[in-house]
Amino acid sequence: MTHLEKRVSAKLSPHDLRAISVESCVDPRTIRAFIDGRVTRSTTAARIRKALNDAGRADLIPSLGTPGEK
Repeated sequence: MTHLEKRVSAKLSPHDLRAISVESCVDPRTIRAFIDGRVTRSTTAARIRKALNDAGRADLIPSLGTPGEK
């Protein structure tokens, strides 16, 4: 398990990560990258944001203005 996976897994259980992945139709690795603040396409980021909000995990959404979107 990489450092990033440990950090995300502390915030999001594997079950929750898969549920967010299914809800947003996005690969779990992309969700990890989004939560970590790495560059993500805007349409993908919007789907992840919506899925996290719907799951009640808005606390994991990087703040607006961070360099996380293309």
